[in-house]
Amino acid sequence: MQPISHDVLHMLNPEGLHIIEEIPAAEIKLDQLFQIAGVKSQEASQTLLDSVYSHLPDPLQRRKEPHRLTENGHGNDDSD
Repeated sequence: MQPISHDVLHMLNPEGLHIIEEIPAAEIKLDQLFQIAGVKSQEASQTLLDSVYSHLPDPLQRRKEPHRLTENGHGNDDSD
């Protein structure tokens, strides 16, 4: 687990790191790391999506409310 932990330390805040260190079972640690990575990835994707939509010219914007990712990672339009 140590090499994997070193690769993802940049994603963890001190509290998250402490939580991971307290988990005794390697498979549970790995599961928790995947959950943290998924949340971080969705947050980054949402920030990028918000930025793209905020810079589109008005005629190209399909709706006025912000575009949000759903739990499955798709947008909130009807084509999903």
